[in-house]
Amino acid sequence: QMNRSVSSFEQLAAKGERIYGYNTGFGPHVVDSVCKKENQAHTKGLIDHLLIGAGEAAPEKITQLAILIRIKTLSCGYSGVRPQLLHDLARLKNLSNKLFVPVQGSVGASGDLIPMAHITAPLIGKGYIKENNRVSKIKQMPISPEINSREMLACVNGVPFSTAWAVAAFTNAQSLVESCEKLFALQYGFLGSSMEPLYRTLNRIKNHRGQEKAVKETQHH
Repeated sequence: QMNRSVSSFEQLAAKGERIYGYNTGFGPHVVDSVCKKENQAHTKGLIDHLLIGAGEAAPEKITQLAILIRIKTLSCGYSGVRPQLLHDLARLKNLSNKLFVPVQGSVGASGDLIPMAHITAPLIGKGYIKENNRVSKIKQMPISPEINSREMLACVNGVPFSTAWAVAAFTNAQSLVESCEKLFALQYGFLGSSMEPLYRTLNRIKNHRGQEKAVKETQHH
């Protein structure tokens, strides 16, 4: 599917069709045209424009999750990006413990453009890292030197950073619920409480799947 998507993109580009972010400007500059020989500069310009933000660095776990979520989305094969780009994004995980990604800057549903630009900037040899309690510019060769502006746009446009925070919050909440169920079960048994309220037939009446699960977990512990 990814190869078919890339082929469709290349055919449209060869015909001179206007493709947003590839041979056009971004946002309000969509009316401007960009020639093929300017694409590399166009790609760098996109990232340079977005390497702002504020606040402390995002946790490594959030950065890793955002990378994985972006890989999962692009792997569906509808974004016109090369399969190689997924391998290049996977290599970013090796840098996730050093990458400086500001926690403030996303506009949510309009796109996590700023944090994702910080995460994916090393693809073109840009970005910032944390070392010895200092933030400095990355000094390394591009991970994905053949990336074009359309692929770069696919990397930064979307909400993988916000989704990563949501996944982390859900996972933490799930862990807290499980801990509460264990503590409740211990207290229930310690007090010698009646088991009748825990009968499954009784709890099925309300048709509340969460309640049935909580009862099952309490009986298990």
